[in-house]
Amino acid sequence: MKTLGPVDMDSLRSRPTTSAAIAAEALGISLSYAYEMIKDGRLPAITLGPRRVRVLTAGLLEMLEGNSPVNPTASQPDNRVDEGWGAEEEGRATA
Repeated sequence: MKTLGPVDMDSLRSRPTTSAAIAAEALGISLSYAYEMIKDGRLPAITLGPRRVRVLTAGLLEMLEGNSPVNPTASQPDNRVDEGWGAEEEGRATA
């Protein structure tokens, strides 16, 4: 894997977006994993075209500074209501 060298935090702060390659280097992950995180919504990015993606540096800096979890949904409870099998069982138990 080709490395870009150390990522300059001041350079990141001075731009609204950065490349996925620079974001991957800053996070210490592979470029393919960075694209996977972008696709899953775990790395904030904007899509400028079918093959052009830019990572939002504000979100990247929050992740690097520890202010944002890498997987934001992992720390949130699942509050969905199950209307399938469990709901039917609950209804029979109270009837």
